[in-house]
Amino acid sequence: MAEVLVIVGVVASIVQLVDFSTRVARRIEEFHSHTGEIPKSFQSIKAELPLLSNTLQQLKDAIDAGMVADGTKQALLPVIEGCREQVTQLDAILAKTLPEVNDSWRERSKKAIKSLNKDAKVESIAKILRNYIGILTFYYASASSTLQSITDKKLSKICCWLSPPDSSTNYQKALKQRQANTGLWFLDSVQYSRWKTFDASFLWLHGIPGCGKTILHSTVLEDVLQYCHDDPGKAAAYFFFDFQDAQKQDPGLMLRSLICQLSQQFFQVPSSLDTLFSSCQNGLQQPSIHALLDVTQKIIKDFPHVFLTLDALDECTQRPELLGMLETIAKWQLPNLHLLATSRRERDIETSLETLVEDQDRICVQSSLVDKDIKRYIRQRLSDDKSLRKWKKDAVIQREIETILMNGACGMFRWAACQLDGLGKCRNRATLRKMLTTLPSTLDQTYERILCAISNEDSTYAIQILQWLTFSVRPLSVKEIAEVVAFNVERDPIFDRDEILEDPMDVLSICSSLVTIQPPNDWKFWRRPQRTLRRSDSDLSESDTTESDMTESDMTESETSETEKTNYIVRLAHYSVKEYLLSERACRGKAKKYYMQYDICHNDIAMSCVSYLLQFQKKEIPRSRKERLVQRKKLAQYSADFCIHHAQLLERPTEKFNQMVMDLISKENKAYKNWHKIERSSGPQIGFETPSLINTPLDRAVYYGLLEVVELLLNKATDIDVQHFIHGKAIYLASSRNYIPLIRLLLDRGTDVNAADEGGFSPLCHAASRGHEQAVKLLLDRGAEVNIQGKRSISVIFCAFFNIKIEVLKLLLAKGANVNTEDGYSVKPLHRAIELGNEQIVRLLLDAGADINAHHGVYRNAIQAASSKGNKDIVELLLSRHDVDVEACDQTGRTPLLLAAENGHGPVVELLVAKRSASGHAKLKEPGVSLSHVVSNELAGVKESLDNRHSADFNFLRLGNG
Repeated sequence: MAEVLVIVGVVASIVQLVDFSTRVARRIEEFHSHTGEIPKSFQSIKAELPLLSNTLQQLKDAIDAGMVADGTKQALLPVIEGCREQVTQLDAILAKTLPEVNDSWRERSKKAIKSLNKDAKVESIAKILRNYIGILTFYYASASSTLQSITDKKLSKICCWLSPPDSSTNYQKALKQRQANTGLWFLDSVQYSRWKTFDASFLWLHGIPGCGKTILHSTVLEDVLQYCHDDPGKAAAYFFFDFQDAQKQDPGLMLRSLICQLSQQFFQVPSSLDTLFSSCQNGLQQPSIHALLDVTQKIIKDFPHVFLTLDALDECTQRPELLGMLETIAKWQLPNLHLLATSRRERDIETSLETLVEDQDRICVQSSLVDKDIKRYIRQRLSDDKSLRKWKKDAVIQREIETILMNGACGMFRWAACQLDGLGKCRNRATLRKMLTTLPSTLDQTYERILCAISNEDSTYAIQILQWLTFSVRPLSVKEIAEVVAFNVERDPIFDRDEILEDPMDVLSICSSLVTIQPPNDWKFWRRPQRTLRRSDSDLSESDTTESDMTESDMTESETSETEKTNYIVRLAHYSVKEYLLSERACRGKAKKYYMQYDICHNDIAMSCVSYLLQFQKKEIPRSRKERLVQRKKLAQYSADFCIHHAQLLERPTEKFNQMVMDLISKENKAYKNWHKIERSSGPQIGFETPSLINTPLDRAVYYGLLEVVELLLNKATDIDVQHFIHGKAIYLASSRNYIPLIRLLLDRGTDVNAADEGGFSPLCHAASRGHEQAVKLLLDRGAEVNIQGKRSISVIFCAFFNIKIEVLKLLLAKGANVNTEDGYSVKPLHRAIELGNEQIVRLLLDAGADINAHHGVYRNAIQAASSKGNKDIVELLLSRHDVDVEACDQTGRTPLLLAAENGHGPVVELLVAKRSASGHAKLKEPGVSLSHVVSNELAGVKESLDNRHSADFNFLRLGNG
């Protein structure tokens, strides 16, 4: 019944508003036809009212046809009501200011004066109505879209290309850790209510380590997803920065994730994303950060409302870049964007956000706010945790535990959780009360106590486990960690299979509260996100809080089988654990043997991985058996993928490591070939082609930037090896990865600076295509040919457009790069810059002598291409050049002005009209081709611009040079 009432209410409201707006528009039109004039203040509103009526009628027709979902109908009601309020205000203003036909001269004068005072108000109404029309148009387009299957297929391909990390695992983990009814203090707050409803809102939640920011963020996110669930005009996207996952520490990957999530909620592939994909050769190239930001902005603009939530900014390893992005996003001042971020109160974060977030919107998650949540958590653990249930029958003991923990928590969930883990091991009241009287007061002291309690027998294993969990590139499974304990870099061989844990779940008992396990990631990033409804208290069962994040105390409670658990992921229990292990406090404390030193740990992991691969040197493994091998040898995949990565993080790898690598990449060693087969990629992406696997030791060492290993290989090279080196891949591998010392070494040893790859691209092409300024400068200084061309006649200057860096282009132009060269498709650098919409590059190329009137595909010159694209800044720049031909026609006879009008680029139309007027073209006449014929109803803004501002001079748009 309620749904029927909504439908009737929406339809009735639309009918009433169409009738009302039509009457108001007719009144303005009748006055205009009778008097031949109209007050200036009403000229802008005149175009909006018919468009509003047409849009509303389209929506009504769609509702009548059953095309509009119930949630959309509900969402339409406030929009329609907003339109009605604006039209009502306009009607009241008309009554006071619009002259009647029979008014006296005095009455006309009074109303004319009043109309002058209403200009700003009427313009405001027009602006608000324009925004509402955009929202109504969005809902209509969303309801009437019939391209869902095509959209899904193409979007899947684009999202595969962007390859964003999956934050849903972090969300689900935090959601399941959350205790029922916690975080309500924030959801009920004025600040949160304002954030959801106010334009261009930005909230920052900050607090001390362990205060529950991530759990609170999951609470907010669940509420936001429910808020957006039935309304296609509201989209939500989120990202969790994660100290244990390298992919979730990169702000560029954050943008990719947000773009994919928002695109999956749009009714078609967003045009900006489609254009980006096409400009990157349909996925053959990767987009720049600037391009990703631009697409993010445009997709946000596509929706009536967008909610973005970002967790743990402090866990991002590229914080300056991230904060720069947030400043850029905030400066967009998009009224439909609602942004929320959480982090610790780090100085750099606070300095950056204090100018972006209002004082009342910077919320400290402090003890007074979260104490009730911590108390609920403690009570839940005492009631449900198997290791603590033994005290359930004694209310006095329970109150004692609760009181002491609440007094010591000081707003830290993490502290309370660790103490409860310890109390769960107490076997009698005496032990329990002794522990309660000696609880550590800080997280550091808590971690020190936990580490010191590890037995001597387990401490060696614990060091290995914590070392790998602290520095691993990706999360590791329980089975992988079970093999980690079998490494010892002080012995030979380093890896001893007899030391692998027989029961992988012993990992939890060895490291106690310092680690947790969680289910593996099964989510595919290209799936449409399931908007999670906020669950009621009764829906939060005990299983919700046990299986997703298990510690030693609840291992036996989960119904998951032991076999399945060994596929789970092992993680440090909290970011503060990693911080403590890396801190000087750990180095100076009682648990100093667990102190993790960066270089030592990465060197040990790198050597361990290489030693693991060296065990496969007896025979070459058939590719058909690779998966079987990886299933049996749990660390084989990680070792193959990341053995060199850990070495690259060192300032200088040890001699022992370099010698181990030399042994591994020896041509005679079957372990080297097996490494290739196990590695996830079929071969590194090099330049513009995907060549056969890099299978020579030298190329592999160069690819990974192992300078000392390259020197060792060159020193022992035979004449045949040297010839391969001079004309082989090594130099462009080094150039594409910006390895400056290696480039110098290779050139000093006689390699050809212009050696080409399979596609004919030189080292300079590779360096320029990745924006490596240092490598480009070094190669140019050493004699690289600046105008050499590769496949499809792509020269170096075109390569620079794949990853635009202004300094790289300046270097190329300074060395004589041909600014008017063409690729195999007759495209010139200037045209490419216009396609990319980069005004700075367009200016640079024009100043270097680019031909402004050169043909470009279907366009006769640059101004035509820019006008069609609608980039106002570029058009303005081109018009400032004296030699630009603004009257040039394309192959179908269209001028730049007509191209801009047909594509709905109002600001560009105004620029071109002004240019023609200044040039003495007083009339633009073409009999029978009216402006209304060229400019459709959707381009009403363009039509209004020409009709109202230039009606004296420009009666028609022309199709030729007459």
